[in-house]
Amino acid sequence: MNNISENVTVINTSHNNIDLNIFDNINRELLNQFDELLILPEVGIQKARSILYRYGFSIPTDYVINHAGDEVAFELEQHDASLLGTNINTKVYLYLIYYLIEARYEFYGEIIDAIELDKILEDSDEEIKIDGF
Repeated sequence: MNNISENVTVINTSHNNIDLNIFDNINRELLNQFDELLILPEVGIQKARSILYRYGFSIPTDYVINHAGDEVAFELEQHDASLLGTNINTKVYLYLIYYLIEARYEFYGEIIDAIELDKILEDSDEEIKIDGF
């Protein structure tokens, strides 16, 4: 793990051209799942993991949940191209932020590309943790 900022954690994996509608669908599902506050951050991580799995993506299982909240970018690994009918050729990330509000967790997540991730990293005032498989 490299410390660049404490604000965003980047967790790397591997992969491969894909219809942007797929990412819009995933983002819509994430938005719907994170519509309400959650009791535990583990619930939010599992919801994101389940959505991504249905589209053939996975995120690391060794992510250590921070119960105070976190801002993390998981580089997505495509585990089943047949679910999408294609392999992805560019790096894409699940950008996830969650924080505690009155004993519940607010979650936000979306699929972003490397350009969007770079913008987030540039805008961050604090160090960013980079993690990989």
